[in-house]
Amino acid sequence: MLSRTPLLKVARLFDATDTCDATEYCSTDFRIDDHDAGFVTLINDTVFTWDAIYQQGITRKPIPAAVAKTWLVEYEAGWQYACTSSTSNDWLTTTTGRTLPEDVERGILLKAAEFANGTSMGIESLRVGPLSVNYGSEAPDPVVSLLGPYRRVD
Repeated sequence: MLSRTPLLKVARLFDATDTCDATEYCSTDFRIDDHDAGFVTLINDTVFTWDAIYQQGITRKPIPAAVAKTWLVEYEAGWQYACTSSTSNDWLTTTTGRTLPEDVERGILLKAAEFANGTSMGIESLRVGPLSVNYGSEAPDPVVSLLGPYRRVD
């Protein structure tokens, strides 16, 4: 599972972070299972070695989210705002269509307008010496409701 999404393309995949000693997998060795979640799966299970770190006790069980083997994945992820096309090595895709959701764009513009106007800086209270000021808002933040469906907790 890659951390940046939506996953557009995987350029290279290595089974170690040092490319000199690592095995590079061909594009036929892996597939993107879920672009939005960032899932990349090796097709041949015999190539993938699971190097989990195990907890020793009465029974031997793997420690959740603890892996001894590190991977190096060169990939492109994210949304594209405008219609662009590129054939250079800086961009892996040649998508010409817009992929940025309208909700995300609107949320960014609303938050930028708040910062520009100085209306909301995310400060709920301020204290300078004996003086204390609390800022309260009865209305929910519209940006939170716009971007809520796109939030990912790692």
